[in-house]
Amino acid sequence: NPQFNIFTAARFSWVKGWEFALQAVALLVERGWDIRYVIAGDGEMKDAILYTIDALNLRDRVQLCGWLSPAELKWKMQEADLYVLASVEEGFNNSVLQAQACGLPAVCSDAGGLPENILDGETGLLFRRRDAWDMADRIEALLSNPELCAHMSRAARERAEKKFSMQSGVQAFVSLYREMTG
Repeated sequence: NPQFNIFTAARFSWVKGWEFALQAVALLVERGWDIRYVIAGDGEMKDAILYTIDALNLRDRVQLCGWLSPAELKWKMQEADLYVLASVEEGFNNSVLQAQACGLPAVCSDAGGLPENILDGETGLLFRRRDAWDMADRIEALLSNPELCAHMSRAARERAEKKFSMQSGVQAFVSLYREMTG
C-alpha cells in the first residue's frame, strides 16, 4: 500500500474536533492504510492532542509542525493527498478554501459553514460531526478511488478559482452595489 498524506491546519482548540480526526486516522491504520497525518497549528489543547496521539499509538504517523508561513502552508498542502477538518462548530473556514485552491479534496464535518465550503460529492466529502467512524469511511472512500480523488482535486481547484477569487469577490460586490442603488 502506498503512503497517503493527510493534512490539517487549525488551532488546537476543542471546537476543531481533534479527538475525532485522530480516532479516524487510528481506524484507517487499523484497516491497513499507511497514513501520515501532518498538522499545522498550535493552541491550548496541545497537551491533550499529544496525549491522544500517544494513547492511539500514532506517534510515528502524526507530525505536529506548529504554525507555518503562508509559503510553507501552501507547500504542505501541495504535498498532501487530502485535507481534513473535524470541527464540531465552525463558521466559513479559510483553510478549507486554501486547500481546495491547492487542488486538495477536503473531508470535513457537517458543522456550521463547512457544507458551504465544499460541494459534497464534488470537491470533497462531508461526514457527521463527532463521528470518527463516518469520517474514516469518507477518507477511505477517497483513498480507495484514485479516479474520484483526481476528479475532486480538479473540481476543488476550479471552484476555488471561480467562486472565491478576489476577482469574483469584486464582481459580486459591484453587482450587489448596483442592485442596491437601483
